[in-house]
Amino acid sequence: TARLQKEVNHLQQELLGPGELAGKLTKITAAAARLFDVDFCRIWVVRRGDLCGAGCAHASTDDEAGACAVPGGECLHLMASSGRYAYVDGSARRRVPFGSCTIGRIAAGVEYKYLSNQVTDDPCVHDQEWVRELGLVSFAGYQLRPSGGATLGVMALFSKHP
Repeated sequence: TARLQKEVNHLQQELLGPGELAGKLTKITAAAARLFDVDFCRIWVVRRGDLCGAGCAHASTDDEAGACAVPGGECLHLMASSGRYAYVDGSARRRVPFGSCTIGRIAAGVEYKYLSNQVTDDPCVHDQEWVRELGLVSFAGYQLRPSGGATLGVMALFSKHP
C-alpha cells in the first residue's frame, strides 16, 4: 500500500507541473499499467472525426458494430498508450466513433463503464480475433467525465489475467 501511495503521489506531482496533454495522458497510462499490472492501458479523448475520408477503418467497414454512424461527428482519438502497445498511430483503434465497439459505447454513455474477465467469450467485445491473438482475458473501460459534465474520453485497461 505504501508503494502504491508513493507512486500515486509522484504521478500527481508530475501532472501538476507544466506539460502537453498527450504527455500527461501518457504518464497516466504508464502509471495505470504499472499499478494495476495490466498488459496495456489506453486513453482516447473526444474530438471531431478527422480521418473519415482519409483511411479511417471505421469509415469503410461493412461490419455494422464497428462502422461510423456519423462521419465527421464526435470521435474518440487515441492520445496515450502504455504497456505492450505504446504507440497511438497506425492502428485501426486510433479512432473509434461514438457508439461503435465497446470503447465507443462507453463514450456515448450506453455504458459508463464496462468490466469483463472473460473477453474471449464476451459478445460486447467487438474484435474477438484481436483478443485471442493477444491472449487477453480481461478488459476494464471507464468514461472520463467531470461530475455533471460532458464526456471527455475513455480510459481502457487490457490484461492477460482477471
